[in-house]
Amino acid sequence: MAFDPGSPCSSGTREQRWKEYWQAQLKKLPVLPNPRPRALTPDPFLGSEANRAPIPRYQESCFWFKVPPNIRRDILRLAFGDTRLHLFIDWDYVDVSRQPSQKLHCGIARGPLDDENMAKRRIKRLKDETQPEKWQWWGSRCHRIHPSDDGTLGPMTRGGSLGPWADYCRSGGSADICEAWRRQDGPSACHIGVTGWLLSCRQNYFETIDILYSTNTLILEDTCVLNSLPKLLLPQRLELVTSLEITWPLRSCKTPSSREFWEDLDVRNLDIMLDFVSPSKFPALGRLYVYLPLEDYHDLFPHDHSDHMDIIMNCLDSCVRRMTHLTECSFALPTDLFEEIFDDAKETHREVMVGYDVTIRLDSYKQIWRDVDGNMATTKLPCLDSYPNRPYHLSQDVEGTAGYWILEASEEAVYFSHLEELRARGAVFQCGTEPNSVGTY
Repeated sequence: MAFDPGSPCSSGTREQRWKEYWQAQLKKLPVLPNPRPRALTPDPFLGSEANRAPIPRYQESCFWFKVPPNIRRDILRLAFGDTRLHLFIDWDYVDVSRQPSQKLHCGIARGPLDDENMAKRRIKRLKDETQPEKWQWWGSRCHRIHPSDDGTLGPMTRGGSLGPWADYCRSGGSADICEAWRRQDGPSACHIGVTGWLLSCRQNYFETIDILYSTNTLILEDTCVLNSLPKLLLPQRLELVTSLEITWPLRSCKTPSSREFWEDLDVRNLDIMLDFVSPSKFPALGRLYVYLPLEDYHDLFPHDHSDHMDIIMNCLDSCVRRMTHLTECSFALPTDLFEEIFDDAKETHREVMVGYDVTIRLDSYKQIWRDVDGNMATTKLPCLDSYPNRPYHLSQDVEGTAGYWILEASEEAVYFSHLEELRARGAVFQCGTEPNSVGTY
């Protein structure tokens, strides 16, 4: 099993033993050696004289190196760039050997689903528990989305493209989707396929490694990866990254000694992630998408979600203020949290009808634009979706104000009227005059 220091425990003693065990495993993490025995690529901080080396003879005779460098780069980008890559490391048992009958993502073997796993939407990946647990890297192309998706579904939100909340690549994903990718890209479509090329020679490594980090979206969905990434990857690799998709669970600050049934939001845990994506570590970052699910057994009182959202929004505002260079910045929240601010963001107007003062809420798509001053707006319907830019209907005098999108992490369909939602949920209406279909949420 994969271990996480935030896992629930029934007692303080068990919690303490868990932390001690986890800290012992972290000491075995395959971090970069210091000092490095030798550099595979030139150090950018060294002078040009130190980086000069004789050109190997095979580079003078090999046909590949006779191709102009700019053409070589284009070919390498077509082969290894402009896609979405999972980057994952965990302490766990190794996967069982690939089964010929399995057509799942990366040939992952998967056992039968029991009722509990189906209820929790969790898929059981088969692991070889006869072998000892160890730290292991795992990476693949992301096949969450079908190859026929041309991007017209819009951002990853409710009613749009599938987001991290619907990503099961590590557990085998969807056989139908992966089969469609194989028909398009070949039998190895699930794999990145870059390891052999990187190991072929030093020059190929040098020319390919920056394409791998600078042209792909890196998907990080494990707290261990985020906390340890600066120790696992060279700083110059992080400086190349232009696009990140991160999953970071929200949790409470409950401790084993706490006697409270409900606890406050762990703000420090959220700040760790926001500090991780700072411009000092990722100066080239242009696109940031963060999914903030509620951790299992999070111990946050649902009726206090309004207060939790105030805290979260203040943290996100502060983060975005120092990241004005981003061309796309989005945070996806589970429905329970998203609904706390969605009604406040929806545009309203007041009308006097037969002597009564009535507030009318205008229909809106399930995405919110928020600037760093706390002003919020939704996308009006009908609309031309402006994502990732600010909504088109906002006045031009705030054009220079930094902001970001708040999206809803849900696989449910989106409804644009109260009547439509009731019908979708199975409501039956008597014959007669049909209510006005232009309703509200």
